[in-house]
Amino acid sequence: SGTWLASNLPDDAAGLRELLLAAGLIGLGVAVFMSGLASHLVSRELRLLVRHAREAVDADRPAPVPSARYGGELAGLAGSFNRLAEELEANLDRIAGARDQMHAVIDAIPDAVLAIDAHGVVQLANRGALAMLGLERFPVGRPIVELLRAPEIQRLLAGALDGDQVVFELPPRQVLARRAPMPERGT
Repeated sequence: SGTWLASNLPDDAAGLRELLLAAGLIGLGVAVFMSGLASHLVSRELRLLVRHAREAVDADRPAPVPSARYGGELAGLAGSFNRLAEELEANLDRIAGARDQMHAVIDAIPDAVLAIDAHGVVQLANRGALAMLGLERFPVGRPIVELLRAPEIQRLLAGALDGDQVVFELPPRQVLARRAPMPERGT
């Protein structure tokens, strides 16, 4: 019986090697499949979170990202998006309030006030400016050269005059125009 064991050993070892190789390949295939499945599930949740965040950004009044739908770190990220959206909305409300307050103050000034950007386009006008220019609608977005044809204004805007003001006639008035830098948007 000892001779039989010794003579069958190489065949058994070869079979065992083949069996181990097949089991290893099956295990590797299962591991690749499971990692692909896990990656797909995580990326699907992440894509859904990104979609919710984009919808929140595109909406006028964004709905919160449903953080309860996600687990672990994605729930924390969804909660962070929601807090960021709430802070942004509060800041926008404060800015809108400050803008409305500024417009009310400027509109209450009886003198004409025009804010003109670096390209000569009216960005803001008050009721005094409407009365002075004889307009019924606010001229925001229109070039000042369409509204005031006085050459002094053109030179003042170009910075060609000494000083930052000029006096000119706009019958029946005499107008004192001052130039002051206006900050660019976003600064």
